[in-house]
Amino acid sequence: MTERPEKKTRKFVSPHGSLKVEKTPNMSVETVRTPYGVLKTGFREGENISSFSGPDDLKDRVQEIREKLKSNLSVSRREASVKKSVVMEKMLPDVSLSHEFGEGESIIISNDEEESISLDGWKVKNSDPDVYELKKTLSPGEEVVLYPKEAGNVTENAVENTGVDIDETGDSLTLENRLGREIDSETW
Repeated sequence: MTERPEKKTRKFVSPHGSLKVEKTPNMSVETVRTPYGVLKTGFREGENISSFSGPDDLKDRVQEIREKLKSNLSVSRREASVKKSVVMEKMLPDVSLSHEFGEGESIIISNDEEESISLDGWKVKNSDPDVYELKKTLSPGEEVVLYPKEAGNVTENAVENTGVDIDETGDSLTLENRLGREIDSETW
């Protein structure tokens, strides 16, 4: 049994016609179907291919439609990418990261959402990279304070001995969700 290479197909349809792009490692073929004819171009197994079925005097018209369809396909893919990015950003929780220096050197994570957020499996990293995995749920407006060492006299929303030190002369902090997606970061 022989393995077939993975085939990727994209298709764009408009009132003027359709463009179908098929790709494998050994082939790239564009097929344009219009009321004026069908144009196939590309390569297969290292050989260029080009065929047109329809009246010869309409081939140029089909090629013009092909260029418009290709341009529209590119625009559609860019718009889809932007929309996906906007949706992903809207899905990210409004959780922020900050830090304080001095005797009580600390990292502060705040829940700016209107609902509770589970931080289970979330990670705070510095540039070394020291990593601390969170195991906490924050209510709306609540914050948790992380101390790299023992701090003494801390509130119940504090975590000591995280091991994530911050350097006053220059460092970075990153807060990632349990999927490894960056939620917030700071560099100084």
